Amino acid sequence: MIHFDNAIAHFKEGYSILENLGTGGSAVEPVINEWRLGISDFLTGLETLKSLLEDEGLLLSQSRVNIPLNVRGPNIKSGRDHSLIEGNNDLFASLLHLGQVQSPSNTDGIIWPFIGGQKRNQVLSESLYVDKYQASIRTESYCYNWNSPFDQISMKIDADKSEKLIIYKRSNGIDTFNEVKDQNLENSFYKFINEHIKNNIEEKARSFKK
Repeated sequence: MIHFDNAIAHFKEGYSILENLGTGGSAVEPVINEWRLGISDFLTGLETLKSLLEDEGLLLSQSRVNIPLNVRGPNIKSGRDHSLIEGNNDLFASLLHLGQVQSPSNTDGIIWPFIGGQKRNQVLSESLYVDKYQASIRTESYCYNWNSPFDQISMKIDADKSEKLIIYKRSNGIDTFNEVKDQNLENSFYKFINEHIKNNIEEKARSFKK
């Protein structure tokens, strides 16, 4: 995995710096920084491996949709951030921000919170393949998983025949697989997903069909 490779690279860099140390004490700081980064990548790799083993059967599991993002650059503080981000959408807006370029008004993404942007309340992952629509929404506290049949002829998602909505508790940016039963959470999810399907999925599907 990429994080294990990164961890090894950081450790090697740290040892390389250590071997070239003179008598100056200030040279120790870059070694510590490299080792800190190495340990961080190694721990992230272990968390990813753990998630893969636990949620192997879920298409939109955290291990498949939560791709770690490594960012290094001037004025970016070292550390780990579990903020919710929207993959490619937020990447474009954030790169423009780092380059001190104003984002176009029709840009979907927002700037990463750890470089000065606003935090997202939730992120949506979805799959529309052959005859099945799958959606997964993650907030700071919960993960919602929902599947429903998709009719390619009518270009509609049949919510009446959907599978049971499953809600998991999240902690420190990780899905815990502790199922939650809460009618208010379910109502909130269905309100969002129904509007999303109507205004985005089915509308775009009909336009493609034309």
